[in-house]
Amino acid sequence: MFFSIIVPIFNVEKYLRQCLESIKLQTFQDYEVIMINDGSTDNCPKICEEYTRLDKRFKVIHRKNGGLVSARKVGAEHVSGDYVLNIDSDDYVDKDLLEKLHNQVEMYNPDVIAFSYKIVDESGEFQSVINNSIEPKLYKENIERIKQSYMYDKNIYGHNGGSLIFSIWTKLVKRDIYKECQTLVDNRISKGEDTILNLLIVDKATSMLVSKIDGYNYRLQPTSMTHVFNEKDIENQQFLVESLNKIKVDKPSFARQIEMYIFYSTYMMLQKLVNKNTNYRQYKEYVKKIVDARIYENLYSDFLYNARLSEKIKVFLIKNNIWSVIYAYFKFSLK
Repeated sequence: MFFSIIVPIFNVEKYLRQCLESIKLQTFQDYEVIMINDGSTDNCPKICEEYTRLDKRFKVIHRKNGGLVSARKVGAEHVSGDYVLNIDSDDYVDKDLLEKLHNQVEMYNPDVIAFSYKIVDESGEFQSVINNSIEPKLYKENIERIKQSYMYDKNIYGHNGGSLIFSIWTKLVKRDIYKECQTLVDNRISKGEDTILNLLIVDKATSMLVSKIDGYNYRLQPTSMTHVFNEKDIENQQFLVESLNKIKVDKPSFARQIEMYIFYSTYMMLQKLVNKNTNYRQYKEYVKKIVDARIYENLYSDFLYNARLSEKIKVFLIKNNIWSVIYAYFKFSLK
């Protein structure tokens, strides 16, 4: 078996057939599909069963809802292919995606292929192509270039601010690496789980092909554009930080990227918590919750004294009104 495709599924009956059909019609046929029905309450379970009857390569596992991370872990336990690919159940792929990926594996035999993707709207209308920010080629002896710039690179202005797209569905990964790394992602993380998984994979890989293949179609739904956000996400961010801090890396520059990701993503979280109606008392409460969770530990000193911090991010923080609240908290110990 060459490819194992993991498809986590939860209440997406509107899009599921298009997703599964796009896999079924692949021009390259040597693959299996592990569908994880994560407690769907719509017609997804019936659709999954239908595909298992239509095509013996499709297998379904029904389970109680446990979230995306745990669903992917279940999928990882059942893969048998040489390489693992994730496809989200509300997205779909071009019919030649596997064929193109197979050709590149045959040519370069990398641990990982990091490829591009297309953004489509809810109806499937093409919007744009998103590429990785680093030069497309095989990285082997020079893979440290990726490891040192995966999450943050001051010399690159890319989709995620680093050299690679964060999404796991833009990665084809050798089975053993994928299984090991997926196991290490905390089930409690509901936002940022791909960043953790990709960071583990990048650290483990000894070779990576950065490719401009763009056969994955990411469906930009209305809910995707207006990300619902609430205080529960502070808890999620705490789990995210704990997971990042557990990752052991040898390179100081790579470790610094972990700090930068915590710094930047937590700040963006605080941005989303506030709006034009938020009063000063609420500002203080939000900041205190985050600081009490130890997410902003050493942030103030980093901002003032760490010359390695991007000037762009410094200016960004200074211009935003929320920074004055963080500054006040650290300077005057607001309670």
